[in-house]
Amino acid sequence: MRFVGIDIGSEKHFFAVLDSEGRVTKKATPFGEDDAGYSKLRAALGEPRDTLVAMEATGHYWQNLFALLVATGFAVAVLNPLRTRRFMEVDLKRAKTDAIDAVGLARFAYEKRPASMALPDEASLELRELVRHRDRLVQDMGDRVRQLHRILDLGFPEITKLLGDLSGPLATTIVLAFPTARAFEKTNVSSLAAMKYDRTHTVGVELATKLLEMAKRSVGQHHGAAYQLQARHACEDIAVLRARIRSLDENLSALVQKHEIAKLLTTIGGIGDTTASRLVAELGDITRFESAEALAAYVGVVPSVRHSGKSTPSSQSISRIGHADLRAKLYMPTLAATRYNPWLRAFYERLCAKGKLPKVALVAAIVWTILDRKRPHYSRLFEWLHVYVRYVLAITLISYGTVKVIKTQFPAPTLDRLLQPYGDSSPMGLLWTFMGASPAFNLFTGLGETIGGLLLAWRRTTMLGALILVAVMSNVVVLNFSYDVPVKLYSSHLLLMTLFLLLPNIQRILHFLVLNRATAPVERSPHFANAKLNRWLPLLGSLLVVASTVWQLYDAQQSRKQYGDLAPKSPLYGIWNVEELEVDGAIQPPLLTNETRWRRVVFDWPQRVAIQLMSDTRNWYQLKLEAEKKTLTLTKRDDPNWKATLIYERPAPDQLVLDGTLDGKKVRARLQRKESNQFLLVNRGFHWINESPFNR
Repeated sequence: MRFVGIDIGSEKHFFAVLDSEGRVTKKATPFGEDDAGYSKLRAALGEPRDTLVAMEATGHYWQNLFALLVATGFAVAVLNPLRTRRFMEVDLKRAKTDAIDAVGLARFAYEKRPASMALPDEASLELRELVRHRDRLVQDMGDRVRQLHRILDLGFPEITKLLGDLSGPLATTIVLAFPTARAFEKTNVSSLAAMKYDRTHTVGVELATKLLEMAKRSVGQHHGAAYQLQARHACEDIAVLRARIRSLDENLSALVQKHEIAKLLTTIGGIGDTTASRLVAELGDITRFESAEALAAYVGVVPSVRHSGKSTPSSQSISRIGHADLRAKLYMPTLAATRYNPWLRAFYERLCAKGKLPKVALVAAIVWTILDRKRPHYSRLFEWLHVYVRYVLAITLISYGTVKVIKTQFPAPTLDRLLQPYGDSSPMGLLWTFMGASPAFNLFTGLGETIGGLLLAWRRTTMLGALILVAVMSNVVVLNFSYDVPVKLYSSHLLLMTLFLLLPNIQRILHFLVLNRATAPVERSPHFANAKLNRWLPLLGSLLVVASTVWQLYDAQQSRKQYGDLAPKSPLYGIWNVEELEVDGAIQPPLLTNETRWRRVVFDWPQRVAIQLMSDTRNWYQLKLEAEKKTLTLTKRDDPNWKATLIYERPAPDQLVLDGTLDGKKVRARLQRKESNQFLLVNRGFHWINESPFNR
């Protein structure tokens, strides 16, 4: 690989050559801006293969040489002079010659490897020349308008406020006929009002009246022939320039309609033929920019913040390193676009909300839109979106999987759940009971989610992990919809994310699993150009997923000890059948019609107790148990003033006596504990043989 630097001059250029290791193989050599000079350069460079030429965009002198080299087959990078100057200033050398600059440009090409540019097509070149010619005409018109403004300020300053834009046909027509205030003495309202300034419009009575009145009271003091002559010449020049610009705009419009990209750009609200032509002319092939950020940097609208040490960052500004002319010309069209284009307006407002400068946000909006209209697909954006979805899905499903493996999400059925009539269960409550009753099913589904999530951490195993998770999440989504679990949309989104990961490999999966066809290995392009980043960042991502898994397992275990199966139980834990109940000294018969008779007392959690009546209605109470005093203090969550205190005794481990006052009545209850393993749901266990009595 060779690297050639060419310093551009008006009549003479210099070139220098570096080899693949950055050593100078040919010192800076001059050649002329003629056929002999170009022949000398071609003879010195030889074959264009494996050669990168770097030159600066200096005036217009580089264009012929650039076209020749590209047509010959050389890869040529045209550089921003400011960028190269700052690169060369790193050496801290004060010397600056054409020969030194040529070597510096070759050194820049060797170290930075800038992208080469293609030779623009003939249509784009025509657009560029016409746009730049139009800019010169507009500049000339501006000079003439300023000259006219100066003359009128001396001879009739009030007219500028009344007429406004002096470049228009109305102003030039009136001033051409009446260059000073005293010139209006030669006319009257009717004559002035009938004056035509274009083919269809006249000055009008209202404006004519104001002009004559202002002319009489004008403070202008200069009315001589010299001032009148200058005013007339300025008006004539403005009229000629206006006609030329109008004719040029017609030519531009015709060329835009023939140019695919330029025509496409005009579909953006606020972008007309002139701006579209300018963008095509100055940007060239838009696809050479890898991102909107790269194009923004080229234009010079990336943010620049000055911050050093402990100093407070100064106000944000744009870098201004880039295409200054294009940056200036884009501002007003973009301002119009953000007013009339709702999409651009929303994008602009989002950038402003993030703290971007209004000018930066304006040009960034149009830059993004330009790229968006040209780009056929977002391969790099899709690739990084794929990475983002992988890691988000991995961490999310690992968290769901670990709480099933540790059995935190679906704990064993509580005592209250065991007593609840089957028909009184909600669909979601029934599902939770079903899941909690089987530690094996918890482990199976939890391992599926955890292993599938872990496999997403590596690119090689992403497809396998996504296949596992599609099966797992399909089951989860069906259960959520079938049992009215209020996370239907969330689980559906997770399923869609897994399908998104499989999307690039759908054809390969069908070939392998369904059609029994051979499939080629997946070709994976590196995420970064830097080899170290490609090695270390995926490793860091994998470590993040593994660390997240370890943390989730630890957190789930702690939650299980606090809220799950391993949580502390009440000292009186169990289901207590009420053998006998006295209320105010009267024994209450165990009849279903007795609304005050207790059926069971359930001690489950340390801070809660439930009293089940004969009608199976359960009254829940907040509980404070004091073992030393043998007292139970009951309160109601919805009634902070309600309170009851009961004294308990345990004549035997499976017997309990409660004595106290409840709702103003003295109660005494004798209870017998029912073992929880008496429930079939708890003690059935695993069996190979089908037994019909248990299939219920």
